[in-house]
Amino acid sequence: MLLLEHVLKQVIQETYPDKKIYQDFTIKIVPKELKSKHGQYIQNDRKIEIYNLSRAPGANFLTALHEVAHHIEAMDLGETAHKETFYARFYPLVCTALNKGYLNQEDLLMDSQDSSDYKKLCQYYGNSFAKEFTESKEKDTVVVLGAYHARALLKRRDFSYLSSQHMWVRKFENEAQAMRERQILESFHQDFELKVVSFLEPIFIQTYYIAVPGAYQYREILRKEGFIWNGYGYKNAWIKKILSTEYHKVLDFLREQRLAGKRVPELKK
Repeated sequence: MLLLEHVLKQVIQETYPDKKIYQDFTIKIVPKELKSKHGQYIQNDRKIEIYNLSRAPGANFLTALHEVAHHIEAMDLGETAHKETFYARFYPLVCTALNKGYLNQEDLLMDSQDSSDYKKLCQYYGNSFAKEFTESKEKDTVVVLGAYHARALLKRRDFSYLSSQHMWVRKFENEAQAMRERQILESFHQDFELKVVSFLEPIFIQTYYIAVPGAYQYREILRKEGFIWNGYGYKNAWIKKILSTEYHKVLDFLREQRLAGKRVPELKK
């Protein structure tokens, strides 16, 4: 997760200059869906883990900033908890991310659906603090899909391959630079798909596989919904390949049909 770690450390540097100890952590995205927590900071290992990729990318970036605030408080005080001292460190990080266009108020509201952070920030800093910042998010990252044949070109142009999402990405300083790169790549007339997005999307939106074993009598319903019998190398199950943000929508559909499904790991080729 070099891109995410790099961006988080940029935010830290702008928020807390000359605090090198705050930069001493690693971060890992763990493709698990948990009810109890969205992430955690493991203090003795200086390690952050992010879960629940079914949430919106902006909400997960706020979780990452939340865990960074735990790291900063632990480095300052030797311990960390959800007290006012924690939010005093979390708030400036959120403001920096808002100011840079990494987040907007919509992300805070999305996060508040299953997190108390926004409520706490409003309690300490006022209900309108997020409105002081830009409402638009910077689309500064070029994503290239279906580009295995063009990998040499993309490597020369400093793109990185995200194996879990099967895509090439490169983050730029601003949207204008990203759009210019898109134009350059289009000039090569290669057969691939190009998108310019917020850097959060390729980081947090990953590929999930949903399996429904049996259910032969519901085959037409499942086929219509995009499930494939014995799809993607699995046996004796209906499989659907989805974006992680579609996870709850697909499970809700299966519940409506009174069918049981579950997420399964991608099979290694």
